[in-house]
Amino acid sequence: MKTFILNSEDISEALIQMNELQLYIPTKEGIIEEIEKYFAAKQLPNNTYTIIPWPESQEYMNKSWFDDEAILDIEMKHGSSAYFIPTKYIKT
Repeated sequence: MKTFILNSEDISEALIQMNELQLYIPTKEGIIEEIEKYFAAKQLPNNTYTIIPWPESQEYMNKSWFDDEAILDIEMKHGSSAYFIPTKYIKT
């Protein structure tokens, strides 16, 4: 996993967004993982993700790769429960 150095403002922003979503992540490690995945996607120079809004994102949630590769849009710019899904998994 790539290491990101995040300042307290980045982390606070991400936590505020997670709180607004009422996103419950039971462990500190889980929260850190979600924040790292979110910022990893934002820093990709050639973004290979496609935003999928709710309820369409629900069809991807039971896939084996989802927990490791899908990234919740914690900024809610695309509605609640929208996910950045790796483009390689998008059904055409």
